[in-house]
This record gives sequence, structure tokens and C-alpha cells, in this order.
Amino acid sequence: MSRFWTVAIDSWKKQMKSKSFWLMVIFPIIMAVAGTAISYFTQDNSENISYVVADEGLEELFKSYPDIKISDDKSTRKLMEDKKIKNFVEIKEEEGVLRADYHTRKLDSKNILTFNSILKEAQDYLNLKNADISPGKEEILKREPSFKLVEEGGESGIMYVFYFALVFYMYMMLVMYSNILVVEIATEKGSKMIEFIFSSIRAGKYFAGKIFGNFLAILTHTLIYMILGIGGFILIKSKGIFDKFQITYGKYLGQINVGMLIEIGILVVLSLLIFMIVAAMLGSLAQKQEDAGKVSTPMMLVIVFAFFTSIIFMEKDENLLIKILSYLPFVSVFFMPLRMIKKSVGLSSGILAIGILVLSIFVVYKLASKVYKKNILNYSSNSWIKKILRKA
Repeated sequence: MSRFWTVAIDSWKKQMKSKSFWLMVIFPIIMAVAGTAISYFTQDNSENISYVVADEGLEELFKSYPDIKISDDKSTRKLMEDKKIKNFVEIKEEEGVLRADYHTRKLDSKNILTFNSILKEAQDYLNLKNADISPGKEEILKREPSFKLVEEGGESGIMYVFYFALVFYMYMMLVMYSNILVVEIATEKGSKMIEFIFSSIRAGKYFAGKIFGNFLAILTHTLIYMILGIGGFILIKSKGIFDKFQITYGKYLGQINVGMLIEIGILVVLSLLIFMIVAAMLGSLAQKQEDAGKVSTPMMLVIVFAFFTSIIFMEKDENLLIKILSYLPFVSVFFMPLRMIKKSVGLSSGILAIGILVLSIFVVYKLASKVYKKNILNYSSNSWIKKILRKA
């Protein structure tokens, strides 16, 4: 086995054996499970219908509505006191006008709007009845305009959900693993252990091995989530939960653009790789472990900028800034998928962004490798900017 693979596999094993790696894997899962559990146990279990207590003769105006239940005053108030229902409505008629007193424990604008719509229909029916209009005229008065929503652009809702998950995933992975690699290399340098390592392997090969080993750790982390996600989907489906909540996931899966997903996947892999290269280079600029935070600041600023900018523009029309950022190598993974989902660009633009990123990886690796080899054994107190600008 070549020394490159020895370093890469050793770095990967080091991550697999570390408690921090498994904590990073498990913590988001714990948070997701805890959030789901809290949501489940704090939900209001009372009936989501409106109870109506109406004067005699008015009940027939509301009997045909599935969200309405006719009841008497005493039992309804008892249900309200026992918190078994959210609301009830007292209906009275005064000189041909319906008066509704809406009693509620918790304001719900959706329920209120729904009942207001029902109340208006009941009032219209009562008006027609009191006006003694003939049946033929009554049908004419009931005519309503036709309204049809026609969506332009064909943007897929499920792809937006995927995009949000992608942006969060990239932010989480880049922040965690970039910091890990910077600290790891800075620690090796600060402890002078790197001098013994270089007695048996060239700096260039060690640099490449460290990058690839940590890159493998990211892929392992991702694979664990994918397996858990697929397993969770199969479990939920087998328990009939989709049917219970009437979730027709098939129509959402049909909206997925496979070609787009492949291109986005390539962008993700390449973007993770280029950030690992930069992280390894920045680690070599630190004098000791305590300096890792300072040297990694520029990279963290880029990641934070890309994350928050992509979130801000997710629901907005694209502008010149987004167009430019979608082709820049370090941030294209945050913006090109958004433009593709909005269908403002085609798959050819994604291929172009991938091509630029591949070229950038070669250039950045060459430069980063030179900076690493020149500075990994340099313990001077010069600023990290001066160290980068030193001639290789």
C-alpha cells in the first residue's frame, strides 16, 4: 500500500475512533427526534371542529357542513371547560341578521376564517328565504365566478425542500470538518510531531493523504445519514403512517429531476473537497493549536456568507449577484442548485459550474500544496497572510 493511502486510511480511522465524530453524527439525530417528540406531546388533542349552539330553527343552516357539529348549550360548555374542544359558536337571529358569538380557548385564524365563510353562506341562504325569492331566481343569485390558478415556471415544491436540506447540510459539514482538519494539522505542527512524520514520508503525499482521509470521513458521515433516512422511510411506510396522515409521497417523488440531482451531487462532492484542501493549507499556517481559530476565520466567513445569502434569496427572484455567485468555485454549490430549481438555467449551466470547480480544485491544490510544504515546518511569528505570500 502506498504511503498516500496509509495516511488517508489512518486519518479516516482516527475520525471513526474519535468520540467527537460520533457525537457529530448522533447529535443532529437526537435533536430531530427530540423536536418530533416535543411536537407530538405538546399538540392539542381537542377536536378540530366548531361546535354550534343555535336558536331553534337555525340548526338547519349549518347541518350540512363537515366541520360543524350541532350541540346544546350545557354539554358544549362542559366540553369547553374540560378542554376537549377548542371553540364553540352561539348563533342567534335578530331581525333577519345572524349574530355569532365565537368562544375560543386558542385563537386560530384558519378556523375563524372558515367559520366566517360558512356564516356568510348561511346568512345568504337566510336572506333568500326571508325575501321569498322564487326557486329560479334563487339559482341565478347563487352563481359564482370561476377561478383557476395556472402556475408558470413549473417550480417543484419537493426540490425546494431538498435545496433547504442541501444548504443546511453543506453549512454543517463545512463548518465541522474544516475546523477539525485545521485543528488537527495545527496540533501536529505545534507538538513538533510533524517533524518525525516527515522523516518517513514526503510533505506533499502527507498533505494529500490528510485531505483525502478527512474527505472519506465526510462521505462516511453522509452515508450513515442516507442509510438512516432510507431505513426510516421504509419503517414509516411499513407502519402505514403515510396512509394514516393521507400523505401521497408518490406525487412528490415524481417531481424530482434525476439529472439535476446528479449534477448537484457532483457539486457537493467537489465543493467539500476544495474546502478540505484550503482547510489543510490554513492548518499549516498556525504556530500551535490555539492559532487554529484565527487562521480559519477567512474560510468560516465565506461559508457563513454563502449560507445566509442563499437562505435570504431562496424565495426571491435572482439578480446579478446570484448569477455571479452560482459560478464561483467556493460558493457555487449554494447558488447554482437554486437557479436550477427555479428553472432560470438548465443542466448545461450546472455542467459549466462543475467544470469551473474542477479546474479550481487543480489550481487551489497546487497553490495550497506549495504553501503547506513551505510553512508546515515554519514556526516564525509572521502573520498568516505573510506566510501565504512567501515564495514557494
